[in-house]
Amino acid sequence: MPKLLQELEGDTDFELSVFIIDNSVSTEKIRVLPTTKFPVVILNTHEGIGYGRACNIGYKVCRERGFNYMVVINQDGYLSKNSLSNMVSILMMGNDTVAMPIMMEYDSTNIESFYIDVYLAKIDNIISDAIRGEFNVTYPILDLCGACFVLNLKKYDKELLFDELFHMYFEDGDLAKRLLNTGLSVVLVTNAFFHHAHANTNEQIQTIKRRGIQRSSYLLFHLKHHHGHLVIAAFGSVFLVLRNLISYVMSINVRGFNIELIALAQTLVKIPALVHSRKNGFIQFNE
Repeated sequence: MPKLLQELEGDTDFELSVFIIDNSVSTEKIRVLPTTKFPVVILNTHEGIGYGRACNIGYKVCRERGFNYMVVINQDGYLSKNSLSNMVSILMMGNDTVAMPIMMEYDSTNIESFYIDVYLAKIDNIISDAIRGEFNVTYPILDLCGACFVLNLKKYDKELLFDELFHMYFEDGDLAKRLLNTGLSVVLVTNAFFHHAHANTNEQIQTIKRRGIQRSSYLLFHLKHHHGHLVIAAFGSVFLVLRNLISYVMSINVRGFNIELIALAQTLVKIPALVHSRKNGFIQFNE
C-alpha cells in the first residue's frame, strides 16, 4: 500500500482522490501516511464481502462525486511512473471505455507468465509486432484483468461495475463480456505497467475454501454466458463435477474432493442469483 500511494504521488497531472475499500478479514486496521497531493479515504465494510462487491462500493462513490475516470488497483501492487497518466490520456483521446496496463512481476521487469498466456497471447499481432520493434501504444483486447484498469465513467453508467454473483474470480471476465456485448471496448496500453505480487498472494492464501470459491466462480461464469438453455447447461456442469468427485474418490485425493464439493455447494446455492444475473446482466446483494 505505501508503495502504491508513493508511485501515485509522482503521477498526478490531474485531480486525484484515493478510496481504500477495507473488507479484510484481518483485525489489523489499515494505516496510511497522509499525502500532500491527493486525499486518501478509507471506507470500512463487512469482512470478506468479495473483490467485485468491494470495487462496486468504490464505483458508486466515484459516480456520486462526479468523477470522469475511475482506476481500480489491487492492494498488493503498484503502477510504475506515468502509467496512470498514460492510460487516462488514451481514454481522453479515443473512444475506448477501459484501459488496461501490462502486468509485471512485483520486483522485476518480467511480465507475469500467466498474463502472457491468458491475455497477451490472445491479442492479434502483439508478439510479432514486439519482435519486429513495431510495438503499438494500444491494442484492442477481448478480455479484462480486474487487478488494475481505468474506466471511463462518461461511457459506462450502469448501476454496478462488477456482477456480485461472483464472490471472487471471473468477475473481470464477466465485465469484459458485458462491455463488448454492448459495443464498448477494452484496450491494452503498452506503456503502462502494473507490478503485482500475484504469485506471492496465491502461495500464501490457497486454502481449500478459496480454491472451492474459484472453482465455483468458473462454473457460474460458464453457466451465465452459456448461449443455450440454462437447465441443459446446469445438468452438464453437475455431470462434470460428479465425474470429478468420483475421480478424486478413486485416486484418494481428499483435497481435490473437498474443493469440488465446496464448488458444487457454492454453485447450487447461487442458482437463483444466476437466473437473475443472466436476465439482467448482474445482481446486487444487500448488506
